Amino acid sequence: AEDTGTSGLWNRNRTHPDFLYVRLGLGDVPFQVDIQAPTRGFSLNADRMMERPQLLREEYHTLRNVPVGLDLMKHPLVGIVGRGGLAPAVRLTQVLLAQIACQNCYTDVKIVLLNRAGAGETEEHWGFLRRLPHCWSEDHSVRYYSALPSEAEDISYEMTKVLRMRASSEHAGHTPHYVVVLTDAGILENSLLSSYLLNPRPQYAVTTLILSDSYSRLPNNCSYAVETDGTGCSINDMMDANQKRESIVQDRISRELLDRLAGRLANLRVEEKENTKDIPTSVEFL
Repeated sequence: AEDTGTSGLWNRNRTHPDFLYVRLGLGDVPFQVDIQAPTRGFSLNADRMMERPQLLREEYHTLRNVPVGLDLMKHPLVGIVGRGGLAPAVRLTQVLLAQIACQNCYTDVKIVLLNRAGAGETEEHWGFLRRLPHCWSEDHSVRYYSALPSEAEDISYEMTKVLRMRASSEHAGHTPHYVVVLTDAGILENSLLSSYLLNPRPQYAVTTLILSDSYSRLPNNCSYAVETDGTGCSINDMMDANQKRESIVQDRISRELLDRLAGRLANLRVEEKENTKDIPTSVEFL
């Protein structure tokens, strides 16, 4: 992730099936293909070879110790729940944001931090975001990074304007896609932005991560969550009564690596197409 000279940097966009698919860690997942084994009939003689297909089916029914991910396009409202406090949720979210910043160009994905914890705590946990080009608005007039309630209100106002315009369109492929990080669901109280973030639609092109230390603090609309203790995590789909929650060995990233990553990405620029609807003053013949 740190090597900004490789072809793996910013190599995803909305046209790719793995756009905003981020890795959580290593765990067990069902094999994607349903292995069919012939049903063994009645036999008087024991035949170990006849048992072999069923044994193979059972052996490969589950893939062990493989990457497990989270699809932020399929799930545009996700709770990140820390066991025993907010710190584990912060660490996991740092891992997810580092991947998003490396995989996606800042013209395709914007990262928005809505936070009111104060300057010191914000710098400690989220300071690396300030240097990322992904945290600037398209016209570079607003940095989507807040540490104080007043800053969170200003950014909420700017985001509401963007999403209100998108709400009036049926187009579902708006660019950039916004990934909003809420360190406290209470930030949305009495905010017009809540109607967009808590009731996401495809035309909004927005995904919201809500950090919490308890499921009870998540909004009622948030029915999909990742629970973490800092070293392990599990996915909890609260709408699936039959789900089997598998334990995942969580990926981790150090503060030092986050700072180095932000420093490497800070000065990278791509040629941006100007998006204007002004009527041209003249039209060339050829």
